[in-house]
Amino acid sequence: MIHSYKSQKAWNFLAIVASTFSPSTDLYYSLLNYLMYEIKNNLDQNIVKRANYVFARLLRIYEMKRKQIPTEEEIAHIENMKPIMFPIYFFSNSHTLVASESYTTVKELKSSIMNKLVLLVSKVPYYSLYEVCTKELVTEERFIDETDRIVDVISVWAREMDDYMQKNQKIDFRIYLKLLIFYDYKMDEIDTITMVYIQTNYDIIRGKLDLEKNDVYDLGALQLMVNYQQDSEIAYKFLNRNIFDYIPMNMFDSEERVNWIKNIFEKYRDLPEYTKLEAKAKYIELLAKNPLFQAHHFNVKVRNFYYY
Repeated sequence: MIHSYKSQKAWNFLAIVASTFSPSTDLYYSLLNYLMYEIKNNLDQNIVKRANYVFARLLRIYEMKRKQIPTEEEIAHIENMKPIMFPIYFFSNSHTLVASESYTTVKELKSSIMNKLVLLVSKVPYYSLYEVCTKELVTEERFIDETDRIVDVISVWAREMDDYMQKNQKIDFRIYLKLLIFYDYKMDEIDTITMVYIQTNYDIIRGKLDLEKNDVYDLGALQLMVNYQQDSEIAYKFLNRNIFDYIPMNMFDSEERVNWIKNIFEKYRDLPEYTKLEAKAKYIELLAKNPLFQAHHFNVKVRNFYYY
């Protein structure tokens, strides 16, 4: 029993090391040879399973070095040989869980979530994972480098959250699936239309597009139609309770609350009986004239310039 316990602890330690530190070339091949011997010759299937687990991690850590120290959560998952179930959010405020290992890159996680959503593989390059950090008085957003390991991103979060907790301040991190570059689509591509709609709606509510009040009325009416196509009484009550979910945050104070509700609801009542998909498509179409709509985003790195 003691031997078995010590053996398990040793394999756990080896798994943690293989997930975190890149060995020298000589040690790397020595470890691979040892693991292959255990996999082929050990009669204990539990040891064989652990050897395969370490082998896979050793291959990946040698290909790409870690940038951050692992979190306690990651170490616990490694010891139990279980993936981390990582939440990926959508701008509709929903989310889904995707399995992530110590070696999973941001690009691989993105592909996994798109596969889960049954989005076409050919569309993968058009999407990216997008980090939103909400602090006390500010929100910071960025596209995440696809070559980073997702666990390294989590490690940075953990350190920052600890710092903020010590200051009794709040901070929250989330990762969203976001279009990096917009692409043409057909009306039968329901998932694409929905992704474009919810992302565009998020950008509008965050005040990222320059809009006139009439634009906000029209867009708000279509947004309400997406939520409530048939029952205008329920739609009005919902709009009354959640009016600021329909107005760009930089335009809150440009109109009285009662006028926002009145104007958006009047536009809503005048709309034809669109389906949800049709209302989303009309919402996108209405924004097509905006110069910032479907703007391309690019990651930019600051470099030092030297003059002679």
